[in-house]
Amino acid sequence: MKRNNLFCTVVAVCSLLIASCSQNDEIMEQQDVKKGSIRIMVADVGVQGDAETRAVTDAQYRTTFSDGDKIGVYAIKDGAVVADISNIRLVYNGASGWSLDADQSITSLEYTKDLAGATFYAYYPYQETLTGFEANQSSPFDGVISAWTIGDGNSIDLSGENYTKYDLMIGTSTPVKNKTGNDYTLSFSMTHVLGMVVINLPPAKIYHFTNSEFTDEQKKYTIPVINPTFAVQYGGKEAKAVIPYSDGDNYRILVKPEQCTVSGTFNNGVKTYSINDKTIAGGKYALYTVDKANQPTPIEHELSVGDYYCKDGSLINLSSLQDNDKANVIGVVYYVGNPQLSALYPDSYNPEQDVLLRERPDCVHGLVYALKKANDGNAFGAWNSLLTNDIISSLQGYSGYVYTSYSTGATIARERILGYNNAKLYEKYEINTGIGLFANMRKVCAEYTPAAPVTATGWYLPSHGEFNILNEQKTLLDTALSAVEGESVWSGITEYGYASSSIRSTSAMFGYKTDLAQTLFINGSNKTLLRLSLAF
Repeated sequence: MKRNNLFCTVVAVCSLLIASCSQNDEIMEQQDVKKGSIRIMVADVGVQGDAETRAVTDAQYRTTFSDGDKIGVYAIKDGAVVADISNIRLVYNGASGWSLDADQSITSLEYTKDLAGATFYAYYPYQETLTGFEANQSSPFDGVISAWTIGDGNSIDLSGENYTKYDLMIGTSTPVKNKTGNDYTLSFSMTHVLGMVVINLPPAKIYHFTNSEFTDEQKKYTIPVINPTFAVQYGGKEAKAVIPYSDGDNYRILVKPEQCTVSGTFNNGVKTYSINDKTIAGGKYALYTVDKANQPTPIEHELSVGDYYCKDGSLINLSSLQDNDKANVIGVVYYVGNPQLSALYPDSYNPEQDVLLRERPDCVHGLVYALKKANDGNAFGAWNSLLTNDIISSLQGYSGYVYTSYSTGATIARERILGYNNAKLYEKYEINTGIGLFANMRKVCAEYTPAAPVTATGWYLPSHGEFNILNEQKTLLDTALSAVEGESVWSGITEYGYASSSIRSTSAMFGYKTDLAQTLFINGSNKTLLRLSLAF
């Protein structure tokens, strides 16, 4: 019998809309058993509102797969694992879909007669040792759900990408034979088995930007409450502190489907709240609005280059700066507008390639330049080994990001706003390979003080295109910077200028020195400075 290749195309429909995994016309019939490949499709049915019949349609509540995500799969028949399909590991790649991960006892996924009548179970996120799975039970994952731990130790960190790390999803499927050929399809509709509490806290400030070119989304900008705290307590157990997933004024907390109390404080402990003895079923969410009557009055503000950006994310117009404001300023706005790649360059990049849109969809207003340099001119090359063709090839291969250099077009590499993308691309390389690409450069960004507020991205090294903008706005920015004892745009410039995050080639990075594009070779002799940026 002809052996076909394994198809690993995945439909990753991961939103709060109810999403069924509909079958194509070609895969609708059950046929006699013949050996063939198994194609895997995965969809997330989403999280529904507690005590509501409709699904949430808020686009911010999404779970999307990214490179390196892994699911585990079991095949169960007559209460036992069959065909060695026991917690096999599938890994996701945006370019090619799902495939069997390396270094496993099973090297291919084929449909044989042993699998006739079997039920397949998938779960996410993958665990090397899955506690509680019992193949001989009618619901094999009941023990998994009971044993599942949200967080580590005495605290629960659900911030950023940690949220999906604990968001347990489970799906079942039986193989369906394709209408033609000998291949089969498994369609997993993944169900969230944990509940979700959404806490809405009143913002400290609300800005209404009056910029005529802004969309309605861009015109609203909120400053969250000061120092909110969160805790979850189950029954008589000790309460655990929680760092929730933050989405503007909403804070998401995963909870087990059992009775719990969620409590906390905000505005430096002045105000408290408590949601007592609630049970949120798996796949459901409950929204609780705190202090709804005390919403701040919107501040009318035209966002402009030269505005001051403060520690809490608030803004001060250049002409309105007071002496007592200066200590709170951390940077100056140098670009006004949505800095997301899919908005700036829609003909070149789609939303799936836009890491800023994916990770910080709220950052649609502009870019900020740090008040001072982040280093004293350490050698760029001393921070890492040379770029190699293998590294360049890896960077080009990551879906969900954009890679640019001379080889992809000198104009693009020099002129586009790519700093945040570059920072996250280099970080992704380290996560996937364990090799720190410019790790010390990123360390400087992470440790720079004052820290970026929650209304913004972290500090990152600008791309060459962002330095172009800074140079164009130099006169106005120097005026604003000098008023708060900041350093001028090109303060302390060295022979090789400021380092950018833009790669030129396998042997060089782009640097910036006034209006000239300089090449910085990655070795110990090129003394360069770092001056950082953030998006908000």
